Amino acid sequence: MGLPFLLGIAILWNDSSWKVVLWGIGVVSIAAAMAHLFRRIFFPYLDFRKYAEASLQGNIAAGITLLAVSGVLCTLIYVFATFVRP
Repeated sequence: MGLPFLLGIAILWNDSSWKVVLWGIGVVSIAAAMAHLFRRIFFPYLDFRKYAEASLQGNIAAGITLLAVSGVLCTLIYVFATFVRP
């Protein structure tokens, strides 16, 4: 997570809400790890490296890959935002 994460903790250290933020990040991270684990268990034949290499061959494939990655990231941000919201 890097430097922005550490700066966020430093800013929120005296505030009581930092525990909620860290707990929320932990829950969303565990959910993402579990989703990845279940995907590897139930669909071991999917090789995303092959799809990533295929996306380098054309503009349309790269656009589809960008939309897919953006969708996953937006979903994680939405889940985290609604999870932490009071």
